[in-house]
Amino acid sequence: MVTYRPASTIEDWIAALRLVYHSYVRAGLIAPNKYMLRVTPYHLLPTTDLFIACEGSRVVLTMSLVRDGILGIPAEAVYPEAIAAHRKERRIFGEVTCLAGEEIGKTGLSQFIELVRLLAQYARFTEHLDEVFIAVHPRHALFYEKFLGFEQVGDVRAYPSVQNRPAVLLCLDATTLQERHPRAYQILFGSPLSKEQLWPARLPVEHRRLLEPFVDKRFVPAPLAAQADWQAIASPVEQVS
Repeated sequence: MVTYRPASTIEDWIAALRLVYHSYVRAGLIAPNKYMLRVTPYHLLPTTDLFIACEGSRVVLTMSLVRDGILGIPAEAVYPEAIAAHRKERRIFGEVTCLAGEEIGKTGLSQFIELVRLLAQYARFTEHLDEVFIAVHPRHALFYEKFLGFEQVGDVRAYPSVQNRPAVLLCLDATTLQERHPRAYQILFGSPLSKEQLWPARLPVEHRRLLEPFVDKRFVPAPLAAQADWQAIASPVEQVS
């Protein structure tokens, strides 16, 4: 039996970030590190939430929701003009990132859709976001567009935080989805989740600080890209030689 929920404890977070690490290393998206964790500066902020799918106590699928905040959103480092345009229009938005699951065959499409549904409803009804961005490999873009109602808002670019792999920027506009893409709206919002399922489950700040030594220094948010005091935000991850 698979359950879907926001990650609420440091144990949840460690398990989820370890799953991201193993998935990304296996795919060649990041270099190995001795901690076996994928932690970005955004995970230290209260504007980031993790969502997990669990089989018993084992996390089998995870994704993070980064709401716009003091560091912006991760995709802003690659698509600054697109994000700036949405911010100028006073849109309230976030980004789905650090999406990872166990090897293909162990977590199926239905589990993925269920977790996306939870994140989408949480983003819309708990955090009152208008839009959710995601940067994906170009070969995956059609699935998000045709099945989930995302629209492409950025061209193909190299994404430095995943070894310069190609990515395109997509956006899910929840304010127009029902009219634009009724099928995707039905998938994501047609069966409302309960208030209990959408209740915020914030990881306490003191627990987030435990993750600070594991932040990957090479993941530099756009607002800090030219600043010299990066060490004040994050500590380096020691790479395996």
